[in-house]
This record gives sequence, structure tokens and C-alpha cells, in this order.
Amino acid sequence: MYDVQTVINETEELSMAEKRRPWSDLPSELLSQISDRLGLIDLLRFRSVCKHWNFSSSTSTAAPESSPGRSPWFLVYGYGDGSSCRWTGDSGEKFAVHLPDLDGGATCLASNHGWLLVLQSQSGSIFFLCPFSKARINLPNLDKSELSGSDGLVAAFSAPPPSRDCAVAVVGRKSVLRLGLSLIRRGEELWSAFEFNVTLPKTVYCGVFCDGSFYFFDRDDGLAIFSLEDRKLKTYRLVSGNEAKDVKDSLPFICRRYHLNDTNKFAEVPFDASISTCGTYVVESNGLDYVVFNEDFEVIGEEESSTRRLKGVWMHPRFFAKYKDDITW
Repeated sequence: MYDVQTVINETEELSMAEKRRPWSDLPSELLSQISDRLGLIDLLRFRSVCKHWNFSSSTSTAAPESSPGRSPWFLVYGYGDGSSCRWTGDSGEKFAVHLPDLDGGATCLASNHGWLLVLQSQSGSIFFLCPFSKARINLPNLDKSELSGSDGLVAAFSAPPPSRDCAVAVVGRKSVLRLGLSLIRRGEELWSAFEFNVTLPKTVYCGVFCDGSFYFFDRDDGLAIFSLEDRKLKTYRLVSGNEAKDVKDSLPFICRRYHLNDTNKFAEVPFDASISTCGTYVVESNGLDYVVFNEDFEVIGEEESSTRRLKGVWMHPRFFAKYKDDITW
């Protein structure tokens, strides 16, 4: 039978043990609430503490990092040294990351919702990639011959890839007067191919989705709008200044060209390297959303063949848990 002093001593020992309770024993509900409030880098560190913290934060996405008003991050890849890539954050922080999926001639066709749409030129595979978790969602193979002659491809997608509402459109110039467009929606096994006779846009250069339609721009003033509902394509010429006074329709977003130079991110690109970039869509807290356009910066050295050719992409940093196995869309 215990005396009073024994009970007191055991109570004190229990109290001390509770005070020394390891951080890994924190309740999952509390850990989840904490991780939901973290930015991307802190979330990645949080998830590396232990298996319990990793599991408890499996639904966290670093949403604060891509909230309205936050500038996108910039990724440079294609260095030719394996899968090495370089990130520059919105506040100027820099770090390296290895992304094997961006090696071997890969090109980012579109960026939105924290995902990249990537085309592997060697294998012909096309897939969504979340760079920070390396989560990958495979799409059915794309027949590039349906889209483009000598020109490159441009794409846009309507919603986050796991969403049932996600649709992807890829376009390319088949000839001077013919535009090819391939469309696929979540759950479909094959791409639908379309062909349109158009003079505008010229070489398609940038794509974005907004308010139920895909917008495709050329380098000048050409625009093609493809309605997801009726699957029809209409072409327009963009005007500004005095020409725009009598125009009733306007774009539902702002267009930003030369964004790389304006944000000083160009300084992060080696001086002897040319770079082509993929843009993204940015949501602003004041409602003035804007599109960062694709860009090309050419650097010609004494020998053109010696010029390094890099690729870049703008995107909002998000984390989406990696699937146990790569899944087909």
C-alpha cells in the first residue's frame, strides 16, 4: 500500500516525464494546423523532421506562399549537368534542386496552380510535375505531328491537374494558315485533335486559361481564343492607346512582357547563356490579375555553337504530396 509521500513522488516523476515528451509525439491535428500555415521552405523542413511530422503534413500545400499578391518564383533548368536546377524565390533567396524529370531535353509547356506541364522530347511523354514534391501525373502520349510543323508548341491548362475540371490544350502552327490544337480533359484516354484556318496569331508564343477559354498569343498583336464549352476558335488583333478608344471588349487580365528583365531575375542567368522562358498566371489581391508571357533572350558569342541555351519557368511554389507511384491522369 502506497503512503502519501510515495504518491507525491510518483506524481512529480510523471509530471517531469510529460514535460520531457518528445516533439514527435505532438498530436497529428496540431501538427496539421501548424504545417498548413507554413511557407514552402519551412514546410519542406517541417516534413523532414520525422515520419510522424511528414505524415501529419501530407495535405499541406504551402498555400501562403502563393496567396494573392505574391510574386512567382523563377526556375532555371537545362544546364547540361544532369538534373541540376536553380530556383530564385520572390524575395531573392536562391537554392539548387535536382529534378531528373527536367533532364534529357524536357521542356515546360505551361505553368499554373503550382504545377508544370512538361514534354520530354526524347520519349515523347507528357506529364504534370510538382517540382518540390516531385509528384508526377502522366497524361496520354501526345502526337506532335497533329500540331506543328517547324514551330514549337505552347500549352495551357484550366485547373489543378488532380481536379476533375482540368483540361489541357496544346497548340502549334502546322503552316502559315493552319493552326493545330490538341485537347484532353481529366478522365479521357485520347487527345482530341482540331485544325483551324487562321492568319492570327502568327507563331504561337504564349498560352493561358481564363473564364472558360484558352487564350493563345503571338509575339506581336495576334490572339486566338478557344472556348472550352463550344470548342470554337476566334481570332483577334490586340490594340492599345488611341486605337483602343472605340473598342468595347478587353482582356480579363493584364499582359506582362519582359518580366524577366523587369524583376532583375535575368541577373541570375549566366552572361554567356541564352534562355527561353515559360510564363504563368498570377492572381492579385486587387483583382488586377496578370499573365507573365513566355520570353526569349538570345546571347550570341564568338561561336554560336558555344552559347549555352537554358530554359526557365515562372511558377508559384506549392507542395502536393507525392503519390506512391506515378499515376496516369
